[in-house]
Amino acid sequence: MNRKPTKDSEQNKRPWAPSQLWQRAKEKLARYREAVAALLPNNQAEGAGVSLVDRIRALVKGLEALVADEGEQQEKLLGLADLPSVAELQQRLDSLPSRYRALFTLEPLKADELLVAREEEFKVFKDIVSRWEAGRACSVALIGPEGSGKTSLVNCFANRWEKDNNLLRRDLDRRLRTEQNLLQIFTTWFNLVPRPTSLDELVQHLLSLPKSMLLIEGGHNLALRTVGGSGAAEAFFYLVTATRRHHLWLVSFRKAPWTRMNYQLRTERFFTHQLNTLFTDQQQVREALLLRQKNSGYPLVFRGKNGADPGPDQKTLEDAFFREIFAASGGSFDAALYYWLLCLEFDPAQQSLQACTVSKVDFSYLRKLDPDQLFTLAEALNHGELAAEEHGAIFHQPPLASLLQLEYLAGLNLLIGEGEPVRYRLNPIFYRPVTSTLEAMNILY
Repeated sequence: MNRKPTKDSEQNKRPWAPSQLWQRAKEKLARYREAVAALLPNNQAEGAGVSLVDRIRALVKGLEALVADEGEQQEKLLGLADLPSVAELQQRLDSLPSRYRALFTLEPLKADELLVAREEEFKVFKDIVSRWEAGRACSVALIGPEGSGKTSLVNCFANRWEKDNNLLRRDLDRRLRTEQNLLQIFTTWFNLVPRPTSLDELVQHLLSLPKSMLLIEGGHNLALRTVGGSGAAEAFFYLVTATRRHHLWLVSFRKAPWTRMNYQLRTERFFTHQLNTLFTDQQQVREALLLRQKNSGYPLVFRGKNGADPGPDQKTLEDAFFREIFAASGGSFDAALYYWLLCLEFDPAQQSLQACTVSKVDFSYLRKLDPDQLFTLAEALNHGELAAEEHGAIFHQPPLASLLQLEYLAGLNLLIGEGEPVRYRLNPIFYRPVTSTLEAMNILY
């Protein structure tokens, strides 16, 4: 199913009104004529004829000169190879004070002291808990891309409500494809004896347990896009629906897998509430970063382009900085934190931090990747993560061929491989450019 361009997207492609476009065209044409006239042979001024060949040569030279001039004025774009990996950035952080490193760790938050712009989520979840305690059916889907703060939010939910409720937390850390896979993992999680042999038996086991909050992370591992690969997802959603008056379910999903499962299985039917974790405006990103900065106790100075002196107008520089941070991160807090740390320099003499502007990165090369590589990126997004064996099952090829494709993209820093066996997921730093490119090419929807 291809994505059809919306009216808004078409308008975004044409930011200039027709009259403005015509005026720009006339101005460029006048510049081209001036450049050509300057390059034509001198005898033109004396009325002598100029051959067509001479005119064409002059025109080409004039155009080349103008293009070169305009190119020099454009901001230099960083290539992907210019960006350090997350591991390399962690090593660079050794130059920052230890207190600063502790506040700006890339690990999920354990408590909510540094959690900002989540008041609405806490209010909604409090209302959900009240409804569940009153005997209403409740189930919550927590949705967001990798690095958008799902685990931090789950940690804070757990801290606030585990004292007054029986709370069980589990992680779907491997791919489930069948109903039997689901029965096995729930038997292990809850030490069920005797072992249930059907979904109905599993439902009865869960209903016999004390009322609990069940926090399940890793919902993206519930399905694989192969024939029969959604059996575990269907069984899981039946389980949620059949027990959600007794147990309060909170299940986290990465955004693209949720969208895919919702398209195939109408997943939203099985959750009474949905909470999204991606920041929607730059003010939220600004508040989250500046709260950590304030708690560090170190003064911060915003500098101009290329490290220029900050000047008196710090507000203008600060606004531009966070505008660029939000544009680069696409609302992912992990990505925003990455670019924040990338742009910081510590001045030991002044005991202060200086923030330079965020350089733009050239992601146009993404369109030049082979179709197999583009579809591999899309499937890594749509599944949350992929092992070579799973990739091979999707694309009907040997695992070794899949491993080569996945490792190639990992070498470009687009994918991150972790675990044993290695599972590959999209680097959250590049969530926005990768999704935007794949959507524009009708590969992701």
